[in-house]
Order: sequence, then C-alpha cells, then structure tokens
Amino acid sequence: MVERLDAVVEAALKSMVRDLHTSVWCRREREIVNLFVLGHLIALCGANGVLHDPMQIGIEAAVPQLPGRGGHRKKPDVCKDIVIWPAPYMTCWGRDGTGRVYPLSVLEWKSLNVQDRSSSLSRKRREHQGRPPG
Repeated sequence: MVERLDAVVEAALKSMVRDLHTSVWCRREREIVNLFVLGHLIALCGANGVLHDPMQIGIEAAVPQLPGRGGHRKKPDVCKDIVIWPAPYMTCWGRDGTGRVYPLSVLEWKSLNVQDRSSSLSRKRREHQGRPPG
C-alpha cells in the first residue's frame, strides 16, 4: 500500500514541477501546498487506488505527536502541511474524540522564497542542509 501511495505522490510532484517550470510564479509555502494538493494530487485520486477519495487528504491537519526525547510532549497532536488518511473523513482522533489514529502519510514542506526575511531564509537553508536531494 505504501509503495502505491509513494507512486501517486511522486507522479503529483513531477506534474507540479512541470507546472512550476512553465508558469510565472512567486508563492509561499502555503500556496505551494495548495497548488500541489488541489492542482496535482487530487487529480490522481482513483476509485480503485490507494488514494481513492479527495477527502483522504488534509491540509494543515492534526496528527498524533510522536513522543519527545523525554518520552512525552506538551501537546498530544501537531498540525502538518499535508496528511493522507487510509479512508475519507478520518482525523487523528477516534470516534469519541480520543484515541490516536495515525495517517498513511505526512508531507511537510519547506519553501525558499524571495519574500523570506534573511533570518527565515538562513533557518530554512540550515534545515535543508544534510538532507538527501529530493
């Protein structure tokens, strides 16, 4: 299942990169996330695929927070840029509002933008260092 989802996400990323290369654009992270989901990922939803309904996709959706180094965190959940759930209408909470439901995938974006302040740009560049090319 994960391999099939990886293939869908990869195809959406390739489509978006082609789109970005052929258009004039200046977008912040939020606009890139929305462009990816609304313009490219949703188009790949298919009735028989792992991503079969647009309602499996969340933008700025909460996911259970993983334990910190001390074994616990202040908050039980954290918002992520893009979350893909196994089924439509899912959230990180169980039916009764409690519980820990984990998604199929979490996509977190970092976008370098000409509008970034120098401190933000420096921080983002540090975050990018040491990461394998994407």
